[in-house]
Amino acid sequence: MDHFVVYVAGFFDGEGSVTIARVRTSQYSDYHKIIVALSQRAKYGAVLNRIQETFGGTVLIASEKHRLSDKWSEQAKWQLQDKPGIERFLAAIQPYVIVKARQVELGLEFVRLNSNTGRLRDSLGRIRGRAVVREDIEQREQIRLALREANELGPSKVKPSTLPPLDVQARAPVDMSGNRATVKRGEQHSSARLTDEAVRTIRAENAAGISQSALARRFNVSGMLINGIVRGTRWKHVTDIPQEG
Repeated sequence: MDHFVVYVAGFFDGEGSVTIARVRTSQYSDYHKIIVALSQRAKYGAVLNRIQETFGGTVLIASEKHRLSDKWSEQAKWQLQDKPGIERFLAAIQPYVIVKARQVELGLEFVRLNSNTGRLRDSLGRIRGRAVVREDIEQREQIRLALREANELGPSKVKPSTLPPLDVQARAPVDMSGNRATVKRGEQHSSARLTDEAVRTIRAENAAGISQSALARRFNVSGMLINGIVRGTRWKHVTDIPQEG
């Protein structure tokens, strides 16, 4: 057992955070980004510096104008924003966290979502973004809302979300100067963990009384995915009856 990782897990339970933000621009539909952070109000930043050495990320020191009193110590903050680094950090502390176990679980689900999604390239081979479609964005939004709920357990500390409705209008397949980006859905997607027939089975067996948690264990997927399939918000293109032809 790495005692430092256990120490960091306890530190994260008290002072850490997992946040997923929804961002909108004038040109593109909504996208999501995740940030993992730890803050410490102390004169010495040795702990955060060691976390940075171990897991990467950035350590920031709040300027004096952000302190409420001259007697307060400096406030240091370590944050991590790249998905591979976040996955490595959350996976390392997951066995030991208690208070923020749900937040860590959702953070891992988010960074592992569509990790094999292909990239869109133009005719010169330049990367023009990822092949993200409506289902991907809606799935990330569900995780964001679940994380928001997990972060608000206890007395309310933030105002209700004032974000506008989710925008997915600009996420259609793109034709780039003869190099067409084809976005596949369902079992044809490169990161799909289920087949169309498995989705039909999940819906049928849940209707017959099999619990969602039992189905999640059987098909080795998250409970959130099973819930979305049962409610019809995920894998919406799969009908209960296979189409002919």
